[in-house]
Order: sequence, then structure tokens, then C-alpha cells
Amino acid sequence: MIIELPEIGDINKKVEVIEILVKIDDYVKKDDIIVVLESEKATIDLPTPKSGKIKKILIKEGDKIYSGNSIIEIEEDIVNVNKKINKIDLKKENNKNITVHAGPSVRLMARKLGIDLEKNQIIGTGKKNRILKEDLQDFIKNNKKDKKSISNNFGSIEEKNINKILSINAKKLHESWITIPHVTHFDEVDITKLEEFRKKIKYERGIKITLLSFLIKICSCALKKFKKFNMSYDIKKNKILLKKYINISIAINTSKGLLVPVIRNVDEKNIIDIAIELKNLTKRTLLGKNKLEDLNGSCFTISNLGSIGGKGFTPIINNSELGILGIGKSKIKPIWNGKKFKPKIILPIFISYDHRFINGVYAAKFINFIIKLLIDIRNVIIY
Repeated sequence: MIIELPEIGDINKKVEVIEILVKIDDYVKKDDIIVVLESEKATIDLPTPKSGKIKKILIKEGDKIYSGNSIIEIEEDIVNVNKKINKIDLKKENNKNITVHAGPSVRLMARKLGIDLEKNQIIGTGKKNRILKEDLQDFIKNNKKDKKSISNNFGSIEEKNINKILSINAKKLHESWITIPHVTHFDEVDITKLEEFRKKIKYERGIKITLLSFLIKICSCALKKFKKFNMSYDIKKNKILLKKYINISIAINTSKGLLVPVIRNVDEKNIIDIAIELKNLTKRTLLGKNKLEDLNGSCFTISNLGSIGGKGFTPIINNSELGILGIGKSKIKPIWNGKKFKPKIILPIFISYDHRFINGVYAAKFINFIIKLLIDIRNVIIY
């Protein structure tokens, strides 16, 4: 059986092989991690879909591969494989105190740093407690008695390594900022009725639906009507790509940096389905258990700082998209209704867009449409 790289969103998206965790003649169980890949947004563990014996490795570290590319050939001799795996598991059980889960490049790095992985009880932060390079770096920092002192003219400083997620984000955000002419349109919307509706759903059905869940659905309606925001620009071919699907990504802050997982086919899902998927996706992201497809294939992004604060900010557009929606913290404000002031819940909302392909009038109409649906959520039914 040939194991291929699964769908990662856009067919032209490539990922880099940064670590191969198996060798020829190794026995693996279903869902064992066999390869570590690096996409535009994160490093991702790729599990094997079948149990078996590794027959051929068809890639090497440093290769750039695409969806559908062959990765590994595995031999499915179920009887012998199960026997071997049982023996390996028994051996691991008998030696569980010295079992270390670490890939070849991590072991090489440990040897160079003089770290004995068998003696030092390093708790890995990877999947199934697999030790990562970042874990070795943290171990060195925490156990170094005489830290190297670096100084400049103003005092002592400390050098720190950048983890993989921060490194990838820094590169991509810088690339977006210098290549895309960003314009941000700022506005605000009265969400008093929507908040009352959310409370009513929670009281009557016992279901908590976040404001973000409504925004995701509303944005899918807006993307159907304003199709330019559902396009991407292929700079190599100098062509615009109009996507026939609507996938929306959500910026999530994790302990290792910002990740942007994707909810797929939002236009085909109701708000309750979206709320459930968003909850599960957020949980996986915070635990570092995203699948490859979770982080690719986005059409449009939402960045929500409502739980933290801020009247406004300029969210940076992802390279493969033409717009990103930003949300601030809602506040109660006195609003004049023609006769008197009434307290209303007002939400700051803003859209950054690529001015090469979207002008100010189009962006204003887009945000006005979103505002219309936020004011009266019943309009979602029409679209």
C-alpha cells in the first residue's frame, strides 16, 4: 500500500518534509506518527492510516511535496505485523522506564548538545509525549547553571530561540505586509438584539452559541454575495482564482504562537453545527492536536479580540486571501433613537482588504452587509 499526502486545501499548496520518524523494516500501528511536515502555518504530525511494515520511504527530509504525492510504501501483512507489534509493545512495557519517543533529528540534536535522553526524564510536548527540538532547548535553558551573559551598552540581555510556529508566522506576516497594500475599514454595529437572541437560545435549549459562531455564518453569507472576498491571487500566473467553496479560518492564540485553523464548507452548515465544530477545533488547536487539513484551505479569516479588548486594530491579510475581518470588544453605549438615549451593545468591527483587487466602495458594501445581518440575524435565512 502506498501512503500519499492527504488533501491540504488548495491543490497548489506545498509542504516541506522536516522529519521522517520511521525507517525501512520498521513496524508501525495505525495512527503512529511517521512524518513531520511544515506548512505555511505550522508543523504537523502525519499519522499512518494503516498498521504494517515499512517497505519503502519515497521522500527525504527537505523535500517539498503536494497533496497526492507518494510518501511511504507499507506492507500490510496483518498476521505477522500484529505479532511483531505485540512483541515490540511487550518490550516497551518491560522497559517503559527508559522508553523515549524522539525522532532521528531530535536524537542527533541531543547527542550534539550532550543530552542523554535515556537518563534525563524530559517530558515531550509533542503528540503522545514525543520529544521535540523545542523541548531540548527548554531543557538546556532550565538546567544550565552558568548562563551565558550577553551585554550591550545599556545592560545585560538574554538571547532566546524562536519556536517553529513563531518563525513561520514572522516570515509569512512580513511577506504579506510588504506585498499586499492593506486598507482597513472601521465601523461598529448594534448587536443588542443578537445578544438577547443568544441568551434566549441558551435559556430555552441549554446551548451556548458564541458571537463568533454567528459571525462565521454571517461571513459565509457575505462571501456568497461579495465574491471578490472569496478570491485569491496567484502571483506566479498573474491570475485571480475564484473559489467555489467557502472555508473560514479563525485566529487562535496558543502557548507557542498564533494558529489559524479552518472550518470547511461553512455555507452548508447551520449555526449550531458551526458552534460545535468551532468548540472542537479550538480545543484541538490549544492542545496542539490539529490535523493537516485543519490548517489549510482557508478562503477568509476572522480575528476576534473581543474577549480581551480594544477599539480597533488592523488585522494582516493571509497571503492566499484578499480580506480578513477583525472584531473588538463590545461595550454598552448610549444611542439616540430620535426621542431619547437608550443603552445599546455596540461591537467594533473592521475589515482589512487587498486594495489591488478590492476598492473602498466594495469593502464598505461588504461590511455594511455583515452589519445588516448582525443587527437582524433573521436575514441569514434569506441568504
